[in-house]
Amino acid sequence: MQQTGNSFTIEVKFYNSPNIITYNIPWSPGLYIQSAMEACYNTTPGPGTPPFTFQIQYYGTYDKKFIGYMVVAVNGTFRAAGYIWYVYLNNVKTNNSLNAIPLNPGDVIEFKFETYAAAAASAPGSFYHTFLQAEKALLSL
Repeated sequence: MQQTGNSFTIEVKFYNSPNIITYNIPWSPGLYIQSAMEACYNTTPGPGTPPFTFQIQYYGTYDKKFIGYMVVAVNGTFRAAGYIWYVYLNNVKTNNSLNAIPLNPGDVIEFKFETYAAAAASAPGSFYHTFLQAEKALLSL
């Protein structure tokens, strides 16, 4: 992970893949993870780096817990059976909506495409556990 003074880094990692796609974006006051994703989307990447694309979905509140915006796809890879995009900030899995997590200079945002196992095994009531329950409820409609 690369950290620089007045910028932040977005890294995209796929499950069981050694490949990491890195984007360095200028930092400005008032950035949150969601607005950082939008800034990265609107930036031309360096040579050999694919453009950063994403899709998010608003989940609102489920079981009296606020979920907010969650990642559906990154760089053309959509959530699939058994896999989910986890968001990490400075090596720590986030526990809040994308538009509720502020950024500081030098922060590193990671999007990791991993199995549901970690969320399913997490404590009932935790952020990703609640998200999976909301996802199941939506799919059963």
